[in-house]
Amino acid sequence: AVAYFSTAKLAFSTLDLGVEASPLWPPAGIALAALLLEGERVWLGALLGALLFARSLGVSWTLAWCVAISSTLEAVVGAVLLRRMRFNTSLKRLKDVLLLVVLGTWVSPLVGATFSTFVGYLYGSVNPLHWEENWWTLWLGDGMGVLVVTPLILIWRHSVWDFRWLNKGLNVENSHLTYSRLTYAVYRLLYPKESGLAELHLTSLPLYARQRLLLLQLFFNRAEAVACLTLLCAVSWGVFASKTGLGIAKYPIEYLPFPLVVWAALRFSQRGAVMATLIISWIAFWGAAQRVGPFVAKAGDIYQAALFLQGFMGVVTISALVLAASESERTSAVDLLKEREASLANAQRLAQLGNWDFYETYQGQFLPQQQLRWSDELYRLLGFDPQVVKPSWEAFFQVVHPADRERVGQAIRGALRENKPYCIDYRIVLSDGSERVVCEQSKINNRGISGTVQDITDRKQVEAQLGAAAERERLLAQMALRIRRSLNLDQILNTTVAEVRQFLGADRVFIGQIDSVFQEWDGGTVGRVEGSQNLQLSIIQPTTPLKGLVIAESVDSLYPSLRHLIIDDEASLKELRSLFQQNGVRVIEDTSKLKVSPRIAAHYARYQVKASLGVPIWLGDEFYGALIVNQCQQPRHWQSWEIDWLTSLATQVAIAIQQAQLYQQITDLAAHRESQVEERTQELSAKMNELQELNQLKDVFLQGVSHDLRTSLLGMSMVLKTLHQSPGDTATLSRPLLERIMMSNERQLNLINSLLEDHFNEERQLELHCEPLQLDRLIQNLVTDWNPKLTQNQATLTYSVAPDVPLITADPTQLRRVLDNFFANALTHNPLGLNLILQITVKEQMILCSLQDNGVGISPEQQNSLFRLYIRGFHTQHLTGIGLGLYQCRQIINAHGG
Repeated sequence: AVAYFSTAKLAFSTLDLGVEASPLWPPAGIALAALLLEGERVWLGALLGALLFARSLGVSWTLAWCVAISSTLEAVVGAVLLRRMRFNTSLKRLKDVLLLVVLGTWVSPLVGATFSTFVGYLYGSVNPLHWEENWWTLWLGDGMGVLVVTPLILIWRHSVWDFRWLNKGLNVENSHLTYSRLTYAVYRLLYPKESGLAELHLTSLPLYARQRLLLLQLFFNRAEAVACLTLLCAVSWGVFASKTGLGIAKYPIEYLPFPLVVWAALRFSQRGAVMATLIISWIAFWGAAQRVGPFVAKAGDIYQAALFLQGFMGVVTISALVLAASESERTSAVDLLKEREASLANAQRLAQLGNWDFYETYQGQFLPQQQLRWSDELYRLLGFDPQVVKPSWEAFFQVVHPADRERVGQAIRGALRENKPYCIDYRIVLSDGSERVVCEQSKINNRGISGTVQDITDRKQVEAQLGAAAERERLLAQMALRIRRSLNLDQILNTTVAEVRQFLGADRVFIGQIDSVFQEWDGGTVGRVEGSQNLQLSIIQPTTPLKGLVIAESVDSLYPSLRHLIIDDEASLKELRSLFQQNGVRVIEDTSKLKVSPRIAAHYARYQVKASLGVPIWLGDEFYGALIVNQCQQPRHWQSWEIDWLTSLATQVAIAIQQAQLYQQITDLAAHRESQVEERTQELSAKMNELQELNQLKDVFLQGVSHDLRTSLLGMSMVLKTLHQSPGDTATLSRPLLERIMMSNERQLNLINSLLEDHFNEERQLELHCEPLQLDRLIQNLVTDWNPKLTQNQATLTYSVAPDVPLITADPTQLRRVLDNFFANALTHNPLGLNLILQITVKEQMILCSLQDNGVGISPEQQNSLFRLYIRGFHTQHLTGIGLGLYQCRQIINAHGG
C-alpha cells in the first residue's frame, strides 16, 4: 500500500502534465509484480494504496472506491492470466517476456482503463467528448507502468534473493564465469612468473591462481557495467533532458541510446536490460515533464508528446527484454551444450572410448578437402598430445601393432572405398612400450565416416580370466564326476595329480599322507613303499608313531620323484601337520627365504623345491594329509585363484578317500552280516533242539502228574474196596486208616494247588501279605505242629534262633510253607531215625535259615536243579512224579527280597 501510494504521488508530481491520466503509471507495475511474487494475498495492499491516492486527489469516497477497485482488479486479472500460462518471473525465457507483454501490458490494462473511464464518465470527472482520449491514455499509462516497473521488480527480486550476482565469483570450484583473453593477458602482466597460463583451462591452474583470475574477471565485469551505465546516462541526458531544436528534432536522435541498451541487455542479461530501460525511460519521462527533448519538439501538444514517449518506451523496453531473454536462452543452450560435451567427455573417459570423424570440407566452391578429427579421449587412448600431434592416418598407424596394421588398413580402406562399416579388435603400442587392446567400429554417413575406438584391455583380461575360471571349473567338475563314478582310488588320485600339474604348469604335484600307521587293504593299491604291500587309507591307531608317505605323484622327468619316500621323522611330521592345522593353506613363493628346520631345508634342497603350494586334506575334523604343488625350476608367485581352485580340489580328493573308506566299511559290514547270519542260524538250530526237549518234557510231565494222582487214588480205592467188602450194612473205619485217607487227599490237593499256583505265578508276581513277624515264635509253632510227624518217623529236631535276629516284616503264611516244604522233603526222602538241626542266624545283614540232617543226602546232579521246576522220572529213573516244593520255596524267598 505504501509503495503504491508513494509511486503514484511521485508520478503525478513529476509529470505535472495537467491531464487527467498519466502516460506512465508505475503503481500498475508494482501491483502486478507484488501479486506475482507474493500471491493473491497482497491484493488488499494494492486496494488500500489506490484508495488513499484517489482520496488524496480530492474525489469522493464513492469515486475513490471505484478507482481503487478497478486498479486492483486490473492487477489481479493480469496475475491470474500469467499464472494460468505458467509464467516464470525470472524472465529468462522469450516465452515469459512475450506473455508479460501480451497479458500484462496489453490485456490486463484493458480492465482498469475501461472500468475507470466508465466510472469517470458516470461521475462527470471524464469529459464525454474526450472519453476515448482518456481511455487510451489510461491504457497506455498502465501498460507502460507494467512494462517498465514490473520487470525491474521481478529481476531484482531474484537477484537479491539468491545473492548470486553479488558473490558469483567467490566459489572457485562452482564458478561459471567466462575468462576472456584480456583477463589472462592482464594477469600475466601482473604475475609474469606464474606458470600454467599458456592455455585457457581453468582446471589446469592452481587454486590461488584461479582465485586471482576470478577476482580480476569480476573487476572487469563491474568496470564494464559502470562504463555502460555511465555512457547510457550521459547519452540519454543529452538526448532527452536538453532542449532540442526543430532542425535536430527531425532526425530520430531519441534512438541514439539504443545501442547502449542493446549492450546492457546482451552483456548483463535481464539485470542490464531492466536497468537500462529504467534509466532511459525515467530520463525521457523527466525531460517530457520539463517540456524538453525530441518528443516535445516534434509534438504539436503535450498529449501527442505523451504518445511519442509511450511508444518509445514500449519499443525500447520490449526490445531490451527480448534481447536479454534471447541471450539468456542462448547462454542456457550454450551452457547445456557445454555440460553435454563435458558429460560426453566424462562418459568417454569412464568408458575409455574415443571417436573420430573423417569427412570432406570445402574451402571454396570447387576445392574439396578431406579432414580427420579426433576426440580428446582418442588422443589420450593413442598417447598423443593434442597440441603436438595433428590427426592423420599416418600418426594413427604408428601406434597400431605391426602384426595388426595390415588387417586394420584393409578394414579402413574397405570403408573409405566401398562404404563398408567394420568392427575389429587390434592391439596398439603406446610410447612407453605397453600394449593395449582396442575395439574399433565405424559407421558410414552422408558427410563421411565416423568411428569409435574403445580400450577393451580390461575386458579381454576379464574374458581370459573367465575362460581360465571356466576351464578350472570344467576340470574340477570332471574330477568330481570321476570320483562319483569310480571306486578305484589309486586311479583317481594319480589322474588328479597329473591333470593338476598339466593345468598349473607345475614341476611336481603329489598327495602326501601323514598318519600313524599304514596297513594293507585288499580293495586296491593306493600307494606303494619300497618292498611293502598295498596300503590302506583307513583310520589307524593313534598310539603308533607318526609316518608320512606319498600316495600319488606326477613329476617332470627332469626332477627326482617322491613316490617311494617314507618320512619317519616324527618331529618334522608334527611340524608339518601343525603348520597345516594352524594356517590352513601353505603358500611358499621362495623356499630360500623361508625359515624351516634343517630336515625340511635338506628336503627342499634334495628335491630341488623352489616354490610350494599345499592345501590340507580333511576327513571330517581329522587331518589326513595334503595336496602339494612344487615348482622346481624357479620361485613362483601363486595366484589367489590357484589357491582357491586347489582348495576346492582338495575337498574332492577328501571325498574320494572317504568314498573308498566307506566302500571298505560296506565290504566289512557285508562280511560281518554273513557271520551274523551264520550265528543266528546256529542259534535257531539250538532253539529247535530246545523245543524238542521241551516237547519231551511235556510228555514226561503229563506222565508224572498222571502217576502221582493215580498212586494216591489207587491207595484210597483199595481202602474203600476193603470197607465195601466188609459184611453188614455198616463198616468200621479205624483212625489210622482214616488218617491215611486224609493224608492221601491232602497230598492230592497240595499237588493240584501247587500246579495252579506255579502256573499263576508264571503270569504275575507272587502276592504277599506282609506283617511284623517274630521268627522265634514262628519256629516254636512249627516245631509244635511237626512233633507228631517227627515222633512217627522217630526223628529228633534241634533248633536255635540267634539272639540278634530282629523283628521282620514278612508274610507268615508263605514263610511257613517254605519251612513245611523243608521238613516234608527231609522226612519223605530219608529213612526213620533222622536227626534234624534248624538254625536261624544273621549274616551280612541277611537272615540265614538252614536245615541239616544226617540222611542219604542230595546227589550233585540233583543239586544243580534243586530249586527249579523238574519232573521226577525225567531226571531220575527210580522216582516218578512232579517236584514243585522247592521251586515254590524259591519264588517265595525271591518275593521277600532274599
